[in-house]
Amino acid sequence: MFSDYLKLPTIKHIILIFKHTSMKRFSSITGLICVALLALGIVSCTSQVSPELADTYEQAETYYDTMMYDEALTLYTSIIESEPSYAMAYLGRGKTLTALGKFDEAVRDFSMAMDLEPKNDEVLATVAMAYIEKNLEDEGLIILNKAEERNPANPSIYMAKGLYHEKNLEYSKAIEEYLKATKKDETAKDAYIRVSKIYCCAENPMYRNNDLALDYAGKALEIAPDDPAALDALAYVYFSSGDMENAVETEKRALEILPENRMLIEHLMLFEGTVAESAEEHNNRGAELLLEGNYSEAADEFRAAVEIDPHYADAYYNLGKVYSYLEDYTTAEEFYTTAIEIDPDDARYHYNLAIIYGKMEMLEKSEEEYLYAISIDPFYDKAHNNLGALYVKMGKLEQALAEFTYAYEINQKGSYKTNIDMVREMLGEDAPDTKDSSPGTSEPDMLQY
Repeated sequence: MFSDYLKLPTIKHIILIFKHTSMKRFSSITGLICVALLALGIVSCTSQVSPELADTYEQAETYYDTMMYDEALTLYTSIIESEPSYAMAYLGRGKTLTALGKFDEAVRDFSMAMDLEPKNDEVLATVAMAYIEKNLEDEGLIILNKAEERNPANPSIYMAKGLYHEKNLEYSKAIEEYLKATKKDETAKDAYIRVSKIYCCAENPMYRNNDLALDYAGKALEIAPDDPAALDALAYVYFSSGDMENAVETEKRALEILPENRMLIEHLMLFEGTVAESAEEHNNRGAELLLEGNYSEAADEFRAAVEIDPHYADAYYNLGKVYSYLEDYTTAEEFYTTAIEIDPDDARYHYNLAIIYGKMEMLEKSEEEYLYAISIDPFYDKAHNNLGALYVKMGKLEQALAEFTYAYEINQKGSYKTNIDMVREMLGEDAPDTKDSSPGTSEPDMLQY
């Protein structure tokens, strides 16, 4: 899968190469000598780059660590173009390409990094981890064994071993290896994140422990309080424990740092979708209970919905309906108002609030809400009809006639036609004898579900 290590040339070969290679072909004499000495395994070129390139490399690493992969890729590539013998830049670009789902391209960079620094245990361990991540375990373990021979104390080796065991569902061994990495390097936040994810999301439920998952996510955040990956791990702990509100809020914090990160966006969609689905289930059960006239249990379901999703406007709206049935108009007003604050463009919310204001003899407010409902939905016949009844109560008969007429044009209901005829009679216009009812004495079609 990866290229063979360079055959070691003799010093004589190096001198001959140097004599027959022009300066135009290499960026510097130092670079040429560095490549040759690397082939002999005498020196690492990591320290040979200029201070400017070293700073660029550190910035690229920061971008990679914070999952800003496009930015990292640009910087690693610029380093390689300036210094083609810098192994760590190839390694960084390989890691980044892997994260971007371009592993075939990453393999070439990993091979170059190993060819340039065949005795660098950090290079070997990082490449091994990438291969294991991609389920190329045989290749990964071969490289990992070479890394361990070079430096058994390298924490990256334990990270790679942990990943190998985790991929094989050997969770006890995986946790043991990850924690070894933290003993070798107290700042190994990624190891704590991995352990947290195991305790949170292991396929084997015997290993799931939300308390331990929370503890290890917290350890990662102690090391890097604003690290998006650590915040994502914490969000998953909340999600696993059913604390949907904190899961969503924590993932949003991660996205504030990396607003375009695909993984974080997908996780937020998962959390929000689960919240919506769960809240909707309670809301639907509440609606069924409301139809049965079981107001108390219906209210409990609607309250459960808003506890899961505090921005679920329809659940507040349904709570308003419960209290309007119970003739607790003040409480109904509060819930309808909350629904409107969350979603001001739902005509039903304004319509039902208008009914409540009418019940409370707050006629001008009632008129305002009916008009708002009609502005959202001009074909809302019940809103036109109820506004007509309100205008009769307010003594605005011409306006009442207009609203009853609108309602009838939209929906040819007999009650709407009766109201038109009654107002015409009240205005002294010709109308059939319909004195058995009055449009001002009731509020037709009071509640719209």
